[in-house]
Amino acid sequence: MKVGLVLEGGGLRGIFTAGVLDVFLDEHIHIDGAIVFQPVRYLA
Repeated sequence: MKVGLVLEGGGLRGIFTAGVLDVFLDEHIHIDGAIVFQPVRYLA
């Protein structure tokens, strides 16, 4: 089974996301692909 992530970026959310990804690496969880979405760009 393939695993993909949709990540929300920007500000403190980016810091939280980095922490979650760090845990994935520590636990040897393999991610096949990821998409980063930054809503601020669409609101500007």
